[in-house]
Amino acid sequence: MKLRDFLSDETLQNKHVLKMLLMHHAWFTKETLLTQMDQEIEQHVVDLILHDYKRYVNDKEPLEYIMGYVEFDQRKLFVDKNTMIPRPETEYMIQACKQELQEWAQTSTEWQHIVADVGTGCGVLGLSTFLSAPDWCDSLFLMDYYPECLKTAKKNAHHLLTQEQQQKAHYLHANLLQGLLEKVSLEENDSLLVTANLPYIPTQTFDEQAEDNVHLWEPRYAFISGDDGLDLYREMFAQIKEHDWLRAMATGGRFVMFLEMMTWQVDILRKEFPWMSFEEVKTFHFQIRIVKATFQ
Repeated sequence: MKLRDFLSDETLQNKHVLKMLLMHHAWFTKETLLTQMDQEIEQHVVDLILHDYKRYVNDKEPLEYIMGYVEFDQRKLFVDKNTMIPRPETEYMIQACKQELQEWAQTSTEWQHIVADVGTGCGVLGLSTFLSAPDWCDSLFLMDYYPECLKTAKKNAHHLLTQEQQQKAHYLHANLLQGLLEKVSLEENDSLLVTANLPYIPTQTFDEQAEDNVHLWEPRYAFISGDDGLDLYREMFAQIKEHDWLRAMATGGRFVMFLEMMTWQVDILRKEFPWMSFEEVKTFHFQIRIVKATFQ
């Protein structure tokens, strides 16, 4: 079958999905899809595409799970049903982290610089942040409570990092920050940047408003966190408070966290944790903020 005939099939209405599946299964480039419409598609490839197209349309399975990866920040990241699919707005968090690292890189070259990604999922935040300054960062910690997520993050690390960079990567099966706080020795003049895009959607909000494909396919634990969505953030800040040496380290070095949450949730955290400072540094939705958290 010729490419033009396949794409003109009126029973296959979602042309974007068809083109994505053509690039995935037939290895066509975007240029091929635009300029080589007489290109032949082998029948077994047509069958594969139609099978996956039905999964997308009839079963509402996300295209990213069907293909097994997502294109993000010009990189291919593996995803599966155990990991939430990275959203385009995740780039706002990465931009904030990159800007912070660039400012750090201008000073204190003799310090140890650590990036730690809490609740790493597929590893998108930690890996993207680390890769913005791989030679300057001394260590990368990818941490998750779910071993399946950690396995996917490690797969992405092996795919994206050089052999030398992989020597700096560590994988912790841990509850939030606990593994890092227990196993990593930080000095007074160290720098620690933590990324934590934890679940922050209130349970009722998720149940009532999440799209069908999210309910059906993506892991529920990656979205919800109690009645007001802040249960995991509260637990993580309680862990920090128990480790006074972290505050001591930040006095001589640096400690900063980048978080994602809703605007009204920022005010709650400010009241409950007055010893922390919460600065809204990025906005990408009328309700959602990227927040920079540091010690007061």
